[in-house]
Amino acid sequence: MMPSPGITAVVPSVAAVLDPAARWVQFTEPLPEWQHRELGRWLAEHRGTGLRVYGNYRGGLDDLEFLRHYPRVAGFALDTMHGEAPDLSGLRHLPDDLEQLTLGVPSGEHGETLLARTTGLRLLMIAAHKRLPAAMTGLRHLTTLLIEGPVKDIDGVSALTSVEKLTLRSVTLPDLSALLPLRSLTSLELKLGGTRDLALLPQLGPITYLEIWLIRGLSDLSMLQDVITLERLGLEALRNVTELPDLSRLTRLTNVSLRNMKGLTDLSALATAPALQHLWLWESPNLQPEAVLPLVGHPSLKTAHLGIGGAKKRAAAQALLRLPPE
Repeated sequence: MMPSPGITAVVPSVAAVLDPAARWVQFTEPLPEWQHRELGRWLAEHRGTGLRVYGNYRGGLDDLEFLRHYPRVAGFALDTMHGEAPDLSGLRHLPDDLEQLTLGVPSGEHGETLLARTTGLRLLMIAAHKRLPAAMTGLRHLTTLLIEGPVKDIDGVSALTSVEKLTLRSVTLPDLSALLPLRSLTSLELKLGGTRDLALLPQLGPITYLEIWLIRGLSDLSMLQDVITLERLGLEALRNVTELPDLSRLTRLTNVSLRNMKGLTDLSALATAPALQHLWLWESPNLQPEAVLPLVGHPSLKTAHLGIGGAKKRAAAQALLRLPPE
């Protein structure tokens, strides 16, 4: 699991040029002590940049004791470890005022202890855990949360009422009831997994951004017609979805992206979205140029990317729609 887009610096040696605008500095193999000291001082002066440790391809990273050189780092990420994870007791060196944290390996008691004292965290990414750390429920300032399976029980998330952005990857839920208390939630991403019952989506909120990607067996998206706060919608690789609902009540919906939606051959529902401005169709060879006809003359549609196959099909669809490509 990556910390976030914007990892822009890698530190192979002291000669590396560190961009003050970089969001993350990262390394895959142990650094010498003197370099840790220098990097620790640099990160203390550039609080907007976090430290990421990943890979460990040669297995030389045995522990995290080097973190004693980073008493003022604002963000730390440990993920994508190959082979055995290092001894995590060095997490104790991280500061209490940590703002961003990625735990991409099972963290056990060390993770619990860390989360219990870093209660000001704003962003947390957690992966490879069979259960969520109990101390997570104390993160009352958390605004961004990403959870990657194999965790099965996310009931503890209900206590995190300040969360605004939530991503669930490879997580399967019986329904969305655990998310109902998240009244500040504006962004929801459901990726992989098998959460097929989305009936409670309209009761979450206020959701403005929704992305649903490769949910096994999901076929019913009728509840979307009642998510009236929605502004941006992304659907990808939902092979069992054959139709979209009427979107006439979604008066704020301006952006729609559909990628690899093999079962969808009718785009007429998109024409009912009264504020639609930008449409992206990706990897959609199943669509014929005539599929865009319901959108011809849409009063607010400004641009359309029509990835419906070869150049001839795309040109034919673009000619019908008479809109500039995005």
